Amino acid sequence: MDNKGSSSSNKHIPQLRRQTSEELYEHAKSKENKKKGTAVSLCYEIHSLLRVLWSGKWGVVTPNNLVFGIWRFIPWFRSYRQQDAHEFFNCFIDRVNTELLQESKKHTNLAKKFKENNPRINLNISTKYVEHQHVAKRTFEFAKKTFIGSTRQKVTCSVCKNVSVTDMEFPSLQVNIPLHLQKKQQRQRKKGGKRGSRKGKRGNNKEDDDANKTKIEDCKLEDCIRHLIREEKLEGDAKYACDHCKCHQVATKQVKINALPQILVININRARWDLRGTRHKIKDHVEFPLKNLDLSYACWDDDDIEEEKVLYNLSSIVSHHGGGLDKGHYSALCLDAGDRNTWMHFNDRRWSIEEPEEVESSQAYLLFYEINTNLSSNEIEEYTQQVAKPNRSSDIANIAFV
Repeated sequence: MDNKGSSSSNKHIPQLRRQTSEELYEHAKSKENKKKGTAVSLCYEIHSLLRVLWSGKWGVVTPNNLVFGIWRFIPWFRSYRQQDAHEFFNCFIDRVNTELLQESKKHTNLAKKFKENNPRINLNISTKYVEHQHVAKRTFEFAKKTFIGSTRQKVTCSVCKNVSVTDMEFPSLQVNIPLHLQKKQQRQRKKGGKRGSRKGKRGNNKEDDDANKTKIEDCKLEDCIRHLIREEKLEGDAKYACDHCKCHQVATKQVKINALPQILVININRARWDLRGTRHKIKDHVEFPLKNLDLSYACWDDDDIEEEKVLYNLSSIVSHHGGGLDKGHYSALCLDAGDRNTWMHFNDRRWSIEEPEEVESSQAYLLFYEINTNLSSNEIEEYTQQVAKPNRSSDIANIAFV
């Protein structure tokens, strides 16, 4: 795909799964979206671009309409300035989900209206009614379950033991690198140990010598997630305003995952603020698994419901290159959807094949995990060919080819 050069964040829009492309197309059937020369629906532009890419008929495709659609519906990205990939992804998914939920609501109302106007018709065999119900359900499920997960926060009062529960949806899960695992902090502690060992050198301070030999620990993705779900104590100025006690009380707060999405996007926050209020980039490497990511420890346990164990496989990575967060460059590593073993590195117009070891050593900013499925490469290829076939309802004349 030809790079339009709009901004680094726009280049690496996460590819939506081929199994869900038809749900995006449902929003493209409206009359407004068939007007030529204007982008009325972002879902339509995504679907049209994916169909062209999967057709295999063109060597290079220039996504003019998708870029113009992004500029129209997400106007704060309408420039060639450096943009944050995480912020862009959240805005992009929010817009797509808004359009799909509107489409779901529209078909729900059409089904309801059809039922009221035709009270004597058997709705189970009515093609029109069943189609409206099917579109409403599929678009709603795609919007709510594909990228959107939810966390649940529980605050427990230490006096009355009242528990306050708050649920919050997220398009991406943001985690921080724990302070004690940041390499800069570890080096500073090590330097402090060296000063102590010099003072006590004549006394043969064995404890300081052992501290100097301690290796700098590597941070793992699990460390970041466990830091997110750790239990916090609310005290002092941060006391909890208990509705039951009618006053501020010491309490404990814990946040865990309540619902997992089909595609889990994890953002590793690499911003660090110093005492002067200056923002710096954390360049530490965070280890992450390529396959079988298990987040059962980060989810709330529900004794009443027995759920199957959910495992995730990594499908793509967005990395930020540069010394600061206000400038730099983005590149992407993507797993080939056909054989599921080949990793490709996309860096502007250049691309290359990467080994799994090189993927694991990358400085990840966004991690895209998909629920482990048993789809074979033949099934994926068969679906790709089916989706790429021309559809008389679709209008892809506005896509520019090179």
